[in-house]
Amino acid sequence: MKTKINSTWCKGVIILSIMFLAFAFGAYFYFLNFAINYNNTSMAGVPQNITETRDIVIVKQSDETHSKSLNVKIADSPNERTIGMAYVDWISEDEGMLFVFDDVTDSSFWMKNCLINLDIIFIDERGVIVDILKDLAPCSSSSCPKYYASDNYRYVVEVNGGWSDKYGFEIGDKVIF
Repeated sequence: MKTKINSTWCKGVIILSIMFLAFAFGAYFYFLNFAINYNNTSMAGVPQNITETRDIVIVKQSDETHSKSLNVKIADSPNERTIGMAYVDWISEDEGMLFVFDDVTDSSFWMKNCLINLDIIFIDERGVIVDILKDLAPCSSSSCPKYYASDNYRYVVEVNGGWSDKYGFEIGDKVIF
């Protein structure tokens, strides 16, 4: 017993299959290209996908002679802020990353794919430190905790875990960009 297959239905299935395969291959090659071209480590440990750097100075509010200079990579696009310090396995005491937001925000941070402990220093639009989350541990799971500042901020500096305590910086101190 032969059954006649509707040719319109058959053509539709073939077209949908081809579209699905084209999408699957496109997505595969896009992510393969992203993985090949993405290099977030360097000899100094600071991400290579971010090339703009700047020197900043953190100044103690109670003693303006007490300050510390940092050379920071600038993460000012959504993609750069998302990647951040992921996969960085070492940074010096004089290095970090400065996250620059377009406006004041209360966005969360996380430690997904970070390889080192970090201090996260939240800074308002005037350059005043509004919060510091200290010595946050890396996270490699699919459900990493999110961390929030106690106040809105415009900038964030990430440095080695324990850096803030080592150099004695706290909420109320000033960052000069």
